[in-house]
Amino acid sequence: MRTTLKNSIRLEDNQQLAHLSANSVPKGEKNHIPFSFSQQSNNLGPNAIRDLLRLLERPDVISFAGGIPDPTLFPRNAVRAASECALTQDSIDALQYGATIGTPMLRERLAHLMRSKGIDCNEDNILVTCGSQQALDLAVRVFVNSGDSILVDNPTYLGALQTFKSQNAHVTPFSNLAQKNASPPSKIAMGYCIPDFANPTGLCLPQEQRLDLITQAKANGYVLLEDAAYANLRYEGDDIPSLLALDCHHSGSIEKANTLYCGTFSKTLVPGLRIGWACGPSSIIAKMARMKECSDILSSPLNQQIVSYLLDNIYESHLEKLRTVYSLRRLAMLDALDQFMPSGVQWNSVQGGMFVWLSFPDGLNTDKILTRAVDDAKVAYVPGSHFIPDQSAHHHLRLSFCMNAENTIKEGVQRLSNFITSEFGRQT
Repeated sequence: MRTTLKNSIRLEDNQQLAHLSANSVPKGEKNHIPFSFSQQSNNLGPNAIRDLLRLLERPDVISFAGGIPDPTLFPRNAVRAASECALTQDSIDALQYGATIGTPMLRERLAHLMRSKGIDCNEDNILVTCGSQQALDLAVRVFVNSGDSILVDNPTYLGALQTFKSQNAHVTPFSNLAQKNASPPSKIAMGYCIPDFANPTGLCLPQEQRLDLITQAKANGYVLLEDAAYANLRYEGDDIPSLLALDCHHSGSIEKANTLYCGTFSKTLVPGLRIGWACGPSSIIAKMARMKECSDILSSPLNQQIVSYLLDNIYESHLEKLRTVYSLRRLAMLDALDQFMPSGVQWNSVQGGMFVWLSFPDGLNTDKILTRAVDDAKVAYVPGSHFIPDQSAHHHLRLSFCMNAENTIKEGVQRLSNFITSEFGRQT
């Protein structure tokens, strides 16, 4: 499947879009604004990936840019049946206000889901959120003060970096602390990690390193935020216990854990329902629920009812379908990279998730050549610099394999490989 886009828009318009996002005032009127923006809003810049997706509306372009599920795989009939069921139940009014923490029905099912992952918890350890992004945002607002440090992988999820920046936090890679005499610029308030099939690298953190993260968090007294958006998308190999499961086992109970688990159904059911959850010590969940009251009061009870129905009826079978389809697309991308990509290029051989991370010799700047890749080679990717905390490295890119069929993936990788080969020749 290819992304459908407008021919009249070019990628260099991205700079103009970024300018408009930061300066949404008509020309000539900026100096007449009778108010000022908060520091938090001024810290926010445009989302490079969403801007890129908006500008790639050209039917001749094969896009590997979007880290989104294939809409042709959405369980539409099941969602329709779940909606009918939610609207006809007499005991619960899905169209009414509800508890900020979430409906009892969904929280019960989420607690059961977490117990199946080796986490002994109950409904008091569950908060329903608007996707895992809101869980991440709430956790940052609960734990992080302006100027605090947040430890992250390098590279890591762009949406997390933007949330941290909005809080005026210092972002420090975990790897920096391993350097001799290295220390964060300020108090460590949080560690953030995607241990399973990370965005953007697709890599899975070994159990020993997970235990080390937990040990460091406990020794230094900060919360460890586990982003589990891709944990259920494993296509080969054995599952590794989550950070929270390991933390609960070594701490003795979830109430003594330093880890907060953030899950979502956006990648495994449908993103449009916007249902995610946080699981952790009840004291943390209560604080986040109070913070959520100040934000959106509650997540949609109707959507929570729909997800509860889907969990009862089709979730496991739908997961198997996704794993089968995405696994074939992953193999198609890895095979095409092996077949076509020139020597000197490296990539991760991933076992799950949605992404493959490519690294090039230092002289090749994937930001600068993106426009030519789209215009000349008719293929799109996301430059890797957007996932680097200080955006200092420009010789990486991220490819997503979920949105395209195998034959399209092969064609797109061949286009990209030919283009990269020509860029190497141009540099020479």
